[in-house]
Amino acid sequence: MLVNQYDMLICISNAVDLISRDYTSHHQQVAFLSYHIGREMGLDDMTCRNLMMAGMLHDIGALSNEERLMLVEEEPLTVNGHAFRSAKLLEEAAPFVSIADIVRFHHIRWANGAGQRFQHSQVPIGSHILYLADRVCVKFNTRESAIEQIPHVLKSIVAHSGSLFMPEAVEALEKLRNRDHIWLELLEHSPLDYLPTQRIFAMMSLNINDILDVTRMMSFIIDFRSHFTATHSAGVAAIAQKLGELSGFSEVECKMLLIAGYLHDLGKLTVPNSVLEKPAALNHEEFNIIRGHTFHTYRLLNIIDGFEIINKWASYHHEKLNGKGYPFRLSEENIPLGSRIMAVADIFTSITEDRPYRSGMSQPQIMSILKTMSEQKAICKKVVDRLISHIDEFIELCHESQKREAAIYENFFSISA
Repeated sequence: MLVNQYDMLICISNAVDLISRDYTSHHQQVAFLSYHIGREMGLDDMTCRNLMMAGMLHDIGALSNEERLMLVEEEPLTVNGHAFRSAKLLEEAAPFVSIADIVRFHHIRWANGAGQRFQHSQVPIGSHILYLADRVCVKFNTRESAIEQIPHVLKSIVAHSGSLFMPEAVEALEKLRNRDHIWLELLEHSPLDYLPTQRIFAMMSLNINDILDVTRMMSFIIDFRSHFTATHSAGVAAIAQKLGELSGFSEVECKMLLIAGYLHDLGKLTVPNSVLEKPAALNHEEFNIIRGHTFHTYRLLNIIDGFEIINKWASYHHEKLNGKGYPFRLSEENIPLGSRIMAVADIFTSITEDRPYRSGMSQPQIMSILKTMSEQKAICKKVVDRLISHIDEFIELCHESQKREAAIYENFFSISA
């Protein structure tokens, strides 16, 4: 199983931008402009490609709408915290380790050359280019003419050349001033569509083990927004993989279930923390927000060529055999076994976990809920029976997964610059 690395990058970039709807193309804009600045500076192909990748993922450690808005509107004293967390996430995925340092230092100011090092570490040139591109992009208003804004934006940037920004990068930026097409493309919804991405990422494919690395990293982005969900996707993935083994799935198919488990709640990045952490039952409007998350998961994963089966397994986890699920209202014959496994894994993990409004349930409660739902033809009886026949093993597996991920969660938020 191979997927194109660029498809995966676009999926992650688009997903993270959903956290803040006010800046839905920010990662693509920064990637686009970083690439052009790097090219103007005469950097080689690999460096420019890494710049683009870093731009697409530079803010993945900013996990709330409030933090994203703060980073755009100002540079708080804690600005390096999210950059260091972003780098930590990237180091969890082998295909992205090469860009971790670029992202780690992307808010380090040039400071007349002192910014070439930070805390005894060499700051890559790419970090200074990324910082410049980021600050340029946040100054543009996407609702106004790009060309009209160029003089004001560049004047404000040039004024800080040497103090905030690397002079050579600013000089390269100024050389782009009269290329109207670049600025017009920058403010389009998907500016990376205007770069030769097929050539840039030619032969850059991810195998199934790479994909597992990347999607586990993505599960941290999804889950670490709230301590109530911090261990959820990893738990679902582990339970789904084990259910796949018991259902006769091949080794590759079990890895695909693991991937689907990591990604099944990707669309929850659209859900505000106030809803995720509400210590009471959701009202009608809040529940409708939640209902939309599987559609967003489907739309995001649909970007990745080769993910068709994984997408169905992940995105159909709230469909019901009786046709009363969401968002597609699929009937029994249209819900594949992988999706049925994911549905049971999700429910089992959810009711085992502590939530804002209740504690994790006991074994008899868990068995009762699963049996009742299977009798109502909401979930698959065969899958439920397999789980219940190994209930002790599954509870232990879930608790082990929760404990392991909780430790990673605590370590993640202890990271600071």
